[in-house]
Amino acid sequence: MADLNLSPLQAYDKKVVHLAGSATFNSSGVILTNSTLGATIARTGAGTYTCTLSAAWPELLSFQVMVMKATAADLQPQMVSQTVSTTKIITFKLLAGAVATDPSEAGTMFFSIVLKNSTIAP
Repeated sequence: MADLNLSPLQAYDKKVVHLAGSATFNSSGVILTNSTLGATIARTGAGTYTCTLSAAWPELLSFQVMVMKATAADLQPQMVSQTVSTTKIITFKLLAGAVATDPSEAGTMFFSIVLKNSTIAP
């Protein structure tokens, strides 16, 4: 389990942790900056990204991505796998229809990651 100095979050579940931040990307989808403390975002292929956590966590409760761009584009984020308790990786894609697609222009992805830092049931 991650043993970090975290601010308390009120929740029914035990030891819930919320990581939030953003990453900017260029017109090829390559990550330029990352402000998500506790996680690193990287492009691994066309429209495919990994979110690598700095520590392993017992359980992933929620993972949300929102894409902000200057012009309209129908890119829908989809999480395809997660192994937060072992390899610390969440894999997601930006989809245009059913195809992983790089953004056509620079923009920003915003992240909200909710994790459980306990194996105790609520």
